[in-house]
Amino acid sequence: MASVKPDVFKAKRLYCSGYYSDAYSAIKSALSLFPVSDEASAPGAKYVYADILRWKGILEIKVGMLDQAINTLEDVIQTLGYEPHEVTYYQSLARYYYSYFVFNKKKVLVPALRDLKYVVNSVTQKCTFMTLLALVHAELDELYDAELVIKGGNMTTKIAESHVYLKKGDLLRAHKTIDQLLMYEKDNVDALLEKSLILMAKGSYKDSLDLLEEALRLEPSNVLASLFKAEVLEVIKRQKDALSIYKSLDNLLNSPVVKSRIAGITLYNPPPPPVLPFQAQSAPPWYSSSPAPHVQTSNTQKTQATQATSNPLVHSKLLTPTSNFTWDPKVWVGRKFSVYKIESVLGEGGNGYVLKARAFGGVEAAVKVLKVYPGISEDYFSTLVNEASNLSSLSKRPNVVEIYAVNVDKLVLREIISGNTSLYERDPPRIIMEFMRGGTLGELVMQDMFFYSSKWSSSVYKAISTTAEALHQMHASGFVHMDVKPQNVFLTEKPKDPSELGSVEFKLGDLGSAVRVTSKITQFTPEYAPPEVYVDAARPFLDVFSLGVTMYVLLTRKIDRPDLQEMDDAFNCFQKNDMKCVKEKVKEAQDKLRGWDPSVPAEVKQLLKRMVDPEPLKRPTSLQVYEELRRIKT
Repeated sequence: MASVKPDVFKAKRLYCSGYYSDAYSAIKSALSLFPVSDEASAPGAKYVYADILRWKGILEIKVGMLDQAINTLEDVIQTLGYEPHEVTYYQSLARYYYSYFVFNKKKVLVPALRDLKYVVNSVTQKCTFMTLLALVHAELDELYDAELVIKGGNMTTKIAESHVYLKKGDLLRAHKTIDQLLMYEKDNVDALLEKSLILMAKGSYKDSLDLLEEALRLEPSNVLASLFKAEVLEVIKRQKDALSIYKSLDNLLNSPVVKSRIAGITLYNPPPPPVLPFQAQSAPPWYSSSPAPHVQTSNTQKTQATQATSNPLVHSKLLTPTSNFTWDPKVWVGRKFSVYKIESVLGEGGNGYVLKARAFGGVEAAVKVLKVYPGISEDYFSTLVNEASNLSSLSKRPNVVEIYAVNVDKLVLREIISGNTSLYERDPPRIIMEFMRGGTLGELVMQDMFFYSSKWSSSVYKAISTTAEALHQMHASGFVHMDVKPQNVFLTEKPKDPSELGSVEFKLGDLGSAVRVTSKITQFTPEYAPPEVYVDAARPFLDVFSLGVTMYVLLTRKIDRPDLQEMDDAFNCFQKNDMKCVKEKVKEAQDKLRGWDPSVPAEVKQLLKRMVDPEPLKRPTSLQVYEELRRIKT
């Protein structure tokens, strides 16, 4: 009989030299030979067989057969009867990479999270396991858990740290963090992929493509690099080249994402999906799994190269300068605010933390705890305090997320502002709201299964129409919402597939940002706000502009309005109290908007252009938007 050792040794040598395809052929030869080999009848045969399978699984990851790798490594566990730590790591890595190639990421990532959490404290190469664990948390949108895992990490965890920043939309810190790693490990392929995702998010597609080609030079069989490259090629209109890569990937592994890309190019050529940080759908190891690059029309100007993005989950900003503020909202988990016991942290926005709570009878609620920065003006909270009753009444409408209670004690607030953090922990200013199980449109638009559905456009029109009706009710009552955007439009239930989109109902949320008409503007989200927000008071046509941008983002998955740089510059000038500069930038932004021709379906193009008109008085009212969209829907 023969021995499998020569083939195994050959596979290991080739692996160490980076010849993964040849190594895979050698290990398959060893596996085929094993049943009739000397080792098969020797003591410890199952351990030799498991080792061959282990190497087969590792090499399947390297050659891109990710779905097969998951199954192969499961065979190792079944053979041995237990799960070795190294097998846990590689199987979780295969699942993490594969999550970029499927639509249902959670189904793939939850087992990886479970296995990694089980072993992470008992392994020697702890930072390696922690990095992967943090990336999995991030892909599941558990950013706080990801940050806790890598807190106090070393250079090994920089990829996960950068990915978390990318998921949060903090591209500057994400870029800086990954560059720290690349200074020491310039040939780290995962780091190159992470940086390419950051550049995609910035709209720097040429630079991203250069990095991906470098990654493929180092690892020609890296399927994540190939996927990302195809997505960038699709964005820059090199459809034929992109299609060639997609077809090669389709021959290698079973991927619904790749199949949808192929169908998209060959059938109707839709815009490419957005990048999800370090994932193949939002990017590999945002920040998310098989990524779809952030979409925008041009990367030739500084504006779009630095500002454009496809991630609708951007945060509001305070106009007045504030001190740095850091807080771990997990301190509230397990606590009770009145009858509401906090169960988990749902997310963080520009002006607050959102928590999930449960009251008596098992009633679920969302609790928005407002951020209180040292030195912040009490004026910021004045409308909320003074208008709490009116806002609660407004929220009783069927198309508005209901406010159950507003708890802002002025005396407590003053103590917190002065630096009493213990009071912020015990009794923070907060808004108790209806809990929306369906999530937000900002989350739904990022899912290819829905975005590329034939039902998507009609669902967007329905959502915008519902929101316009809710805004009309607010405007008629003398209020301006001031923060209309996809993440503030909620779904009553989360659809399981596109066929259920037609039955979904929508509600406008976060009335805590609302102010009285003609009130002073203290905060807004620059990506969705009109230019005059810097020089005018709160008026209903501000909401109409934001609703127009919201419709554009939902239809295109792009935040690439032509005045992004001017809006950012105006914000910086305002922070410096340079009003001359502010007015100049506002005028420049308005001039750029005049030439904007949004690429949206013909039936809504003229309406959308009027909604985002730089001249406020030329915009339709929220009631007119509602009526026009209702006609389009019918």
